[in-house]
Amino acid sequence: MARFGLCDTCAHAKLNANTRGSVFLFCKLSREDKAFAKYPPVPVLKCPGFKPSDR
Repeated sequence: MARFGLCDTCAHAKLNANTRGSVFLFCKLSREDKAFAKYPPVPVLKCPGFKPSDR
């Protein structure tokens, strides 16, 4: 399994896979705030928008 750093446990993270099996991390905060990258460079070590996930 891919490791994305802080995003692994963030409520705003969503994993997107393409048809060739590659997995990309999408930051849902980017929809509302352009300060956040849609697909941040990983691993993410610190983020002002981090929110622990309930999963």
